[in-house]
Amino acid sequence: MPVDNDKDLFVYELGILRDIETSSIRMLDLVSQRVSREDLGEVIRSEQRQCTCRQDRLDSCLQSLEAPSMQAPSETVDAVYLRFKRFVAGGATHEMVDQFAVDTLVRLLYLGIAALRPLIGWTVLSGQHECSRTLHSNLVEKQESAARLERLAFELRMRRLAHQAA
Repeated sequence: MPVDNDKDLFVYELGILRDIETSSIRMLDLVSQRVSREDLGEVIRSEQRQCTCRQDRLDSCLQSLEAPSMQAPSETVDAVYLRFKRFVAGGATHEMVDQFAVDTLVRLLYLGIAALRPLIGWTVLSGQHECSRTLHSNLVEKQESAARLERLAFELRMRRLAHQAA
């Protein structure tokens, strides 16, 4: 389907956003299997559940627009996935895998945040209030998750540094 108007472009970009969530669920599954800390595994599984909810909300946005989702794969998420697999395959210690996992998830969340922001503006300008609320909810959730994971990444680094100094 050709993209020849703003709504088509919005639907296309919404498809990219939906694929970011789909690919993130797959990535989070891999990451949760590779981390050594159970508390970190639970944080990752919680984020995976949030991805599923965000994906469902994106589907409801598409339904409200009466538009089919355009397939728009996110090669960027695939690259992040491959980078994580290569890092783990390189023989990093468990502590370093845990740290890289959290850092990778923060990057992944910011990718979704960057994809969401311009779409919210379109929904506001075009009067798509239901979709605007949906996207805003997803944005806030991603920002909160990123902040939580950034704190966790900092704490992991600080514990390692304190342990090395002792």
